[in-house]
Amino acid sequence: MLIYITGTSGSGKTTLLKQLPVRGYDLDDLYAANWKIHRKIETVQKGVQKDVAKLIAKYKDLIFVGMQGKDNLPFTPDAVYILVRKDYEDYYRQKLTRDLHLLCNNKKSYEEVFAKKPFEEFRLHFWSNSVVNMKSFDEFKESVEKDTKGLKKEFPRALVLTAKEIVAQLR
Repeated sequence: MLIYITGTSGSGKTTLLKQLPVRGYDLDDLYAANWKIHRKIETVQKGVQKDVAKLIAKYKDLIFVGMQGKDNLPFTPDAVYILVRKDYEDYYRQKLTRDLHLLCNNKKSYEEVFAKKPFEEFRLHFWSNSVVNMKSFDEFKESVEKDTKGLKKEFPRALVLTAKEIVAQLR
């Protein structure tokens, strides 16, 4: 069985993956590895598709997590779960902390973006960073709910569950 777990940025997909009883992979990691090898989106996507195909051939049951939409998934899942969080205040604080760490840990990369990339590409490098795109708590909550509705529309048959519910479902 091939399962895809998606959810909004910072919702806990990667953390959840570590708790599941089935072998799983984060699509972000596969994309990051391929960006190091290839420098064009077309070849990166082909590399990810190749990596995913190898994993599917090797394992009977697999879980992938990510934020890719239906048209950008390098596989066709048998089941889709949308991970949601209901603890918005903790979620907001954790997302800000995580995004601040990303900025600090990748300072050199972001300096290179500012120094060399065209202005119109700047936002592409910070699109999901809540520190850069600082919102009020209410705006954050509204944004998460809007993004979750978009995921429901993208995957209409998906189950919308919390992390605990997904773990229970897969046991």
